[in-house]
Amino acid sequence: MARTPFPIIPALCAVAIGYRNEEMIADQVLPYVTVPAREFYYLDFTGIDIFTVPELEIGRKSSPNEVEFGAERKLAGVKDYGLKDRIPQADIDAAAKGPYPYDPQARSADAMMKIVKLGREVRVARLVFNKAMYRPDLQTILDKNTNFQNSDTDPIGVISDALDKPLFRPNVVTLGQRAWTILRRHPKVVKACNGSLAADTGLATRQAVAELLEVKKINVGAGWVNVAKKGQKPVRARVWGGHMAMYYEDTQVQNTEGGATFGYTARYGQPWGGAMFDKDIGPQGGEEVRVGETIREMITFNEGAYFIGNVTGEDPI
Repeated sequence: MARTPFPIIPALCAVAIGYRNEEMIADQVLPYVTVPAREFYYLDFTGIDIFTVPELEIGRKSSPNEVEFGAERKLAGVKDYGLKDRIPQADIDAAAKGPYPYDPQARSADAMMKIVKLGREVRVARLVFNKAMYRPDLQTILDKNTNFQNSDTDPIGVISDALDKPLFRPNVVTLGQRAWTILRRHPKVVKACNGSLAADTGLATRQAVAELLEVKKINVGAGWVNVAKKGQKPVRARVWGGHMAMYYEDTQVQNTEGGATFGYTARYGQPWGGAMFDKDIGPQGGEEVRVGETIREMITFNEGAYFIGNVTGEDPI
């Protein structure tokens, strides 16, 4: 798909499309849906009218009542995210002639795509763990006395009560690695998962906690990111902080004007990769390699979601 004069190379596109990192959960939290153009329409659901029952009886010569569902059609646009690398021709020649030949362009594309995807992970985490994205009555911020690090608290009660409040009961739970570690070893959670007569020490499994809470799945974000400014000593931090989001996901929604689902990532085309000759690289010139994707992460149904902040007691909001 031509976007600019920059040449797209199928082999580098394949590298970009095929990149996977099991520690990243953005693709599961806000899954991709395809849009036909850079600007697209989507439905922003309020959900209110979904449960309003109008007069259904139809008179002998009357028309049925007309309904309007609780969604507003809005316009949005995708954004380009990508990187470039410049490889001298001497390096390309050396890679082909060495004892272990390799493709430096493909290796560069793979390394850059890792960074592009990490950037996506950070954006999704910031969006999903932003309390401003949730209704005020559909969020709870824990403090030093109520966070789940405290063994006297009742995570099961807090979470199960929260699950009952959204318009659509959440079927997915997403939380950071540290929050998951604290939740799965909480004595009340361990005991509930293992049976009331069992010990209250140990670790509950993800499947057991999902069954306990009656949700479809639990996503755990385990990735790290360097938060130091360029040129400074690296400072690593968890991409997903010590919070928890619970939301309704409809896997049948395949486009931006489908049904009500918490959110998705609108994607225009596939991840792209390409290269072109650059005469200004070294004495012989070289190749400029680019990779990226054209997307937009969105939350469209916050009435089906609940946010619990500072689960760990270590990440106050």
